[in-house]
Amino acid sequence: GEATNWEIGALDGFTQTSNPLVPGGATWHDPETDNLTFINDVFPGLIEERSSNYTQIFDTFISQVNSGKISVPEPGSVIGVAIALGMGGLLAKRKSNA
Repeated sequence: GEATNWEIGALDGFTQTSNPLVPGGATWHDPETDNLTFINDVFPGLIEERSSNYTQIFDTFISQVNSGKISVPEPGSVIGVAIALGMGGLLAKRKSNA
């Protein structure tokens, strides 16, 4: 995913970080910096932290859908299709890891 920090650089959203180890403040689509090795070296633990956060969000969402506390949009809508595809992939992965 891409990140934007609207409070740094030219305040135009194109600067991701003020970390001096990131040339120009962005790693977007640059093979030299937009890769696991560079990101892990410059931001140790970030990928694991974000992955954990997203997993917690999806687990909470799935639990609420399963309990009937929230409902998913109709599959005919663009949002419904995107959610259905994402949840289907997540559920398939969870089953294969079980």
